[in-house]
Amino acid sequence: MSAGAALAGPDHRFFRDDDDPGEVTSTAGLGLVPFTVLPHRNRGNAERHDRQALRHDGRTRFVSIGDDQTVIVHGVSWTIRNSP
Repeated sequence: MSAGAALAGPDHRFFRDDDDPGEVTSTAGLGLVPFTVLPHRNRGNAERHDRQALRHDGRTRFVSIGDDQTVIVHGVSWTIRNSP
C-alpha cells in the first residue's frame, strides 16, 4: 500500500536514492492526488520526513502518515484518518 500511495502523487523523485540500480528516465507519478504521501512516519521516519520535505523544492506538498493512517481525498480537500 505504501508504494501505491507514493505512485498516486504527481512525482516520486523524492524517493530516489544514490544506491538505486539502473537509470530511470521518468519519475512521474500517476497524478491522482496533488501531493506526495510519505508512509511509515511511525517507524522512526518522522524527523526524516520533516527534514526532507523542508529542504525539497518548495513546490511539492508532502503528507506524512503512519502505518495506522490513511489519506481520504474529497475533490480538492483531504484529511488524514486513523484506522479504527
